[in-house]
Amino acid sequence: MDKKVCFLVVIYGKDFWDSSTFLSLEKYSKYKEIEVYIHNNGPNSLINSFNSNSERFYNFKKISFFENLNNQSLSSIYNFFIDKTMLYDRRVILDDDTVLNDSFISKIFDLAYYDLELPKIFEITNNKQYFPLLSNEILLYERDISDIGGGVILSAGSGLVISKKIVDIFVQEKLSLFDQNFFLYGVDYSFFLRLYKIQKKKKYKLIIHSESTILHNMSQNQKIESWRQFELHINDILLFRHYPSFLTFVKFVKLIFVKIQKIQIFSLLNLILILVIGRHPKVNHEN
Repeated sequence: MDKKVCFLVVIYGKDFWDSSTFLSLEKYSKYKEIEVYIHNNGPNSLINSFNSNSERFYNFKKISFFENLNNQSLSSIYNFFIDKTMLYDRRVILDDDTVLNDSFISKIFDLAYYDLELPKIFEITNNKQYFPLLSNEILLYERDISDIGGGVILSAGSGLVISKKIVDIFVQEKLSLFDQNFFLYGVDYSFFLRLYKIQKKKKYKLIIHSESTILHNMSQNQKIESWRQFELHINDILLFRHYPSFLTFVKFVKLIFVKIQKIQIFSLLNLILILVIGRHPKVNHEN
């Protein structure tokens, strides 16, 4: 029996036709029964574009479109999508600048059972691999990583293929998959760190694979703008607050030291306030 699959594509600051992710899915919709949920996160409305190009969506088995022009948190978008696809066998999370290929699509619709597929993610400009990470080392080869000997798995959110079993486990544990204390950076890591905590209980047997590849714009070679740098600092603060470890502690101490050294008092006070409150300033307090 075919697997029931739904794709989430989060678009920000571009039209459908400027999204490499959507164009990839459009190509494969001619051969696969693809259901897709598109979330336009602003800042410009795409309703007119959606309505005036309806023929471009005919090949999709089902397409749902939603937009929030206020730049909604990724954690709340992802969790909403998870809630809407509770009965699906698999759900796939994608951003708007990922290039999909045959290996990835084949793995998604593979009849063989698995709980989590973490594609190997390569930078689109230089073909350098960045994810997934296993105990802070890049996972280079195709393999079953179900038995990782206590190591922590981390990857980017775009490309995650999540089974119904994982969704059900998080429900049993009374946890959302993505920590809604995070807004942008850290949302994907929060899933893996929550999964790691669950796995340490040794109550569940999960099958985790990394057998496909995707291309992604990692923005690794671009100059980091000041707002993005501050978002990364917020991520470090929140990871230390909610998922303390030696690594998050070291990052926290280094960050505070740099702020003091550069006499960035206002920025330092903001970060300390975020540490105390425990959530990103742009999100409401949810689980």
